[in-house]
Amino acid sequence: MQMKQVFKTLFFAFFTLAASFTAAAQQEVKGVVTDQAGETLPGVTVLVIETNSGVITNINGEYVIRVERGHTLQFSFVGMVTQRVVVGDMLSINVMLEFDAIGLEEIQVVAYGEQRRVTVTGAISSIGGNDLVKSPSANITNSLAGRISGLAAVQNTGQPGADEANLFVRGRATLNNSSPLVIVDGVERPFSQIDPQEVESISILKDASATAVYGVRGANGVIIVTTKRGERGPVRISVSTSAGMQRANMMASKSNSLEYALAYNVTSMMVAACQQICFRKMP
Repeated sequence: MQMKQVFKTLFFAFFTLAASFTAAAQQEVKGVVTDQAGETLPGVTVLVIETNSGVITNINGEYVIRVERGHTLQFSFVGMVTQRVVVGDMLSINVMLEFDAIGLEEIQVVAYGEQRRVTVTGAISSIGGNDLVKSPSANITNSLAGRISGLAAVQNTGQPGADEANLFVRGRATLNNSSPLVIVDGVERPFSQIDPQEVESISILKDASATAVYGVRGANGVIIVTTKRGERGPVRISVSTSAGMQRANMMASKSNSLEYALAYNVTSMMVAACQQICFRKMP
């Protein structure tokens, strides 16, 4: 019984000694996290990579954390570039986080203006001109098929020169004209014959919050086409080629002049007989 008590005492002493060494190895590090403009950032996650322990900066962007020398602190925040700092002898570490240019600064065309993609709250989908030229379709409306969510493209005929697809945003909204409103560089006009090489981007406004500025005209959705503009810099020349062939699956046989005349006469006689039956005076 005494030996058991001795072992318990030794174990407790060893555990206390180890904890004291661990606490002694750790140091208290504090600092402030700011952005590029010098504004403090509350809610930044400060994580010790080796132990997965961390804290969050307060409303003033300040943090206090205990960490061992040689361990790495990771500072992360939504829309900012994550930074890592190896802890040495310094007891104060101030960090400036930079804006993440990938995705955050991407421009989204919205109604009559532009917004950063991160600030867009409406249902908007877009596609760039580089993606459109990957499709070998001669008509740009067919190039959009299957590339944008919520947009349906229906091609009724493959006749050359009449292969424009009917576009519907989130399906047919009415029994009458369900075509979306098309705006090309701020002007309402068709865009099926525009060369895909000239298109910078195409945005599809799908919900009421995105199309509100167009009123009832935007009830079936809005397609905003932005063409390319000139830019300062050296001249850049790009060349792309494509070739295709169309072939009818079945060729309908044609009638000669005699067969056409006989069919026309028969049709005329049938129409005249129907008029006599339908419009004759009743006794």
